[in-house]
Amino acid sequence: LGGARGCVELLDVFAFRGHRCLVFELLSMSLRDWLTTHAPTPTANRKTAVVGASVGMCRRVAGQLLASLAFLAEKSVIHRDVKLENVLLRSPDASEIVLVDFGSACFANEPRKHAMYVQSRHYRAPEVLLGAAYDAQIDVWSLGCVLAELHAGTPAFPGRDEADQLARIAEVIGPPPERVLRRGDEKKRRAWAEALERTRATEKNTRATEAI
Repeated sequence: LGGARGCVELLDVFAFRGHRCLVFELLSMSLRDWLTTHAPTPTANRKTAVVGASVGMCRRVAGQLLASLAFLAEKSVIHRDVKLENVLLRSPDASEIVLVDFGSACFANEPRKHAMYVQSRHYRAPEVLLGAAYDAQIDVWSLGCVLAELHAGTPAFPGRDEADQLARIAEVIGPPPERVLRRGDEKKRRAWAEALERTRATEKNTRATEAI
């Protein structure tokens, strides 16, 4: 990728004691590190709470990441692990960012790419959660999760497992389309349906308790 459009630049490759070593450009902290070290704000009980980045910073990060993902799409590359830890600042006092860690990346036409474990759970797209076929749009989903967490300071969908993750997504934007469900893995579809029923039952009980 040559370090273009906000993608990390590979400077050198060499072998050392049987290991292949990759040398990348020197960058600063990740957005995760920035949130935990620069965004915390003291609360009344002397604890700290991560309040997240300003709308202005989120807008700057969004523009740069969209440019990076558009560039990857031009090259038919899917990153498959866009998250706060993989977006680094060039310097700690500026909002220029670089997308790193292409260890999970693949070409869009690469065979068997759908069978592999990809994306960290809180950033995982519904089609990946369901074991369905996916394309570069899964990176755009992860981008949305990154921006939501960057601004709020907490994950948009903090699922405990894959089924809970999908149930939390469904609570906010509704269930996945039937066309996606039909292409998904049967075991994962069943686990998601059970998680969704548990969520609905919990909500019903909560409403009943509040009414009392």
